Amino acid sequence: MNKAVFFKSITAVALASFIIYFATLNFLSTFRLDDDNLYYLLSGLVSHTPDSFKSTFHTLLSCVQVTENGDTEASFVSRLDLRYNYIWNYTLLSWVWNGVFSVLPHASGTSAFDSAAFIGTFQIAQIMTILAAICLISFGRNSVERLMIFAVAAVVCAALAGMHAGGDRLTTGDRLLSVKFVLSAHQNFNIFNFAPRGLSALLLLAACTWRWQGNYRIFYAVLAVLGFVHQSNATLIVFTFLGMDALFRPRIFTDRLTLVLCGISAACIILREELTQIVGLGVLALVLAAFISLAVASYWLDPFGRAARLLERISIPVPPGSLSDIVIITMTWLGSMSVLKFVMAKGYVDQFSGRYVFFQLHSRYGSLFLAVVIAGIALFIYRLAAKWQWSKAAVCLIVAAAAVVQVGVALYKERPAPESQMIADMQTGLLALNQTTSSYWARPNRLFGRDEEQIFYYSQIALLLGHEIPSMPETACAATAQ
Repeated sequence: MNKAVFFKSITAVALASFIIYFATLNFLSTFRLDDDNLYYLLSGLVSHTPDSFKSTFHTLLSCVQVTENGDTEASFVSRLDLRYNYIWNYTLLSWVWNGVFSVLPHASGTSAFDSAAFIGTFQIAQIMTILAAICLISFGRNSVERLMIFAVAAVVCAALAGMHAGGDRLTTGDRLLSVKFVLSAHQNFNIFNFAPRGLSALLLLAACTWRWQGNYRIFYAVLAVLGFVHQSNATLIVFTFLGMDALFRPRIFTDRLTLVLCGISAACIILREELTQIVGLGVLALVLAAFISLAVASYWLDPFGRAARLLERISIPVPPGSLSDIVIITMTWLGSMSVLKFVMAKGYVDQFSGRYVFFQLHSRYGSLFLAVVIAGIALFIYRLAAKWQWSKAAVCLIVAAAAVVQVGVALYKERPAPESQMIADMQTGLLALNQTTSSYWARPNRLFGRDEEQIFYYSQIALLLGHEIPSMPETACAATAQ
């Protein structure tokens, strides 16, 4: 094994260990027995049998009276509608969750499933995704460069996450608070989180390291896969990069494979994106049509190509692709606040749509691209340093030292309860939830609002796993048996 291969292997292993360590800290701090995580498990259980989900969902819903009680943020009916349709939003992850959960011993006599299997399912799936991302950037030419900028982004995101204050809360229209929220790398939204939004951000970071080396085939292949990891995040990502490339780099679409991969992403948006319920299918189709028209016009007129050649003739350096990408991403994110405030002031969207768009297209957009922006800046600095062998070595040592320091700080500051304690506490919580669910179905009048959503998903899981809950409506049990 030559020195280059050895260095690359050591770097990849160290990077994977660093990310898994902080992902574990994040997991122990954020994983809860709540409606979101029960919903993720439910999506895994129905990944092979979509009809069983439909039948149990509608049957249980027919046995309750939907209300707006609880912290609904907006319309609970609209939330239920989105939840119903979003169950296949995480297709690829749902299959992974299903596979891991089925292998782990998950039977429990006191609850629908065992807490160790519940926790292990998401931990193992996250580690598998992290290793896939590291493998993606570790092979092929210039892999050391990809590993280094990925490492810088990971170290900086870990440092920023340590600055997050638990009391930070988003408020629609508060620009400064939104900036703080994004830059502090909230533990539920950064690349170390186990949920689909965190995993999609991690894979996007890996894809961008290939993009900035000029390999658009791999970049758009990963974006096509992201449509089956988190469709809503993938829509934001695809629209962002398709718009940029249609305007500035239309010639990349002359490559047939790249064009096919873009077509797959566009088809996923049209066929799978439930955001169409808010903005409408026509709007999404119009945006895609605008991108196509923009790409054709930019290809024939080539305004930016001409400008670049003019700058080269007068000896003015053209900004690298990574910097132009992060400038456009940052400007888009900052400008989205003004657009949102305008459409809400004009009454173009209702309360539910306004809050949804705020979280999805502004705050989560910023969190989703935070690591990418950091990596783009890191690439620019790394390539400046790479002109000399000693400076490249210095950069590698600085990154390694920063990673060690960050691990030391985390060991000192972050001391979440051990996993064994989490398993025991969650098993107790599952037992309590099982009893609460049984008591709920024993009521003559069953009001179903935001506060009962956890009960609703737990009931579906119990039916799918064949766990008997006393007082469960007979119609629901019969529908599952069929």
